[in-house]
Amino acid sequence: MHVYRLRLLTNAVLFLREAVAEYAIFNETDPACKDELSLRRSKAVIYIHLAAEMIMKKGILENNWRDIFARPEHADKSRFRSGDFKSISYTACLKYLESHSAFSKAELKVFERLAVQRNKVFHFAHAITSASLKSLLKGTARVLLDYLNKDEETARAFGEEINEIKSWSNEFTRYKQL
Repeated sequence: MHVYRLRLLTNAVLFLREAVAEYAIFNETDPACKDELSLRRSKAVIYIHLAAEMIMKKGILENNWRDIFARPEHADKSRFRSGDFKSISYTACLKYLESHSAFSKAELKVFERLAVQRNKVFHFAHAITSASLKSLLKGTARVLLDYLNKDEETARAFGEEINEIKSWSNEFTRYKQL
């Protein structure tokens, strides 16, 4: 199951890269770009949310691969390997990880706050400020960094990504975490 955990982290890194790219692409000072700016910020929040979900699901896989299924009693290895199943929801991930202590309460708070922001953006087209977006990026990047550094093998496998995420995290240090 190790390969599946690494794939989840790889996907998390890819989504974080997309979020940073969406943030970095726009020009905040150009008033003509207001709608484009709002759209890019919204996309960045959604990408960050997807990254967080991948990180949480990796935490669940470390405990038991069956628990990644929305209904673990119907877990099947061939369906797991092919990806042909409904996985646990974001909210259920949070509850599961809280009960299994896979993440600290502070890390889970980052994920909870992110879900609130994502719902505002996704369902109600609320705008997010640049500072809030930077805070989400910083918080999620920090949790991912901590996670990538938890064991030597993962840290070696993601050495380049760890340095990349550290640079993002340093760029956003001026902004308080949500």
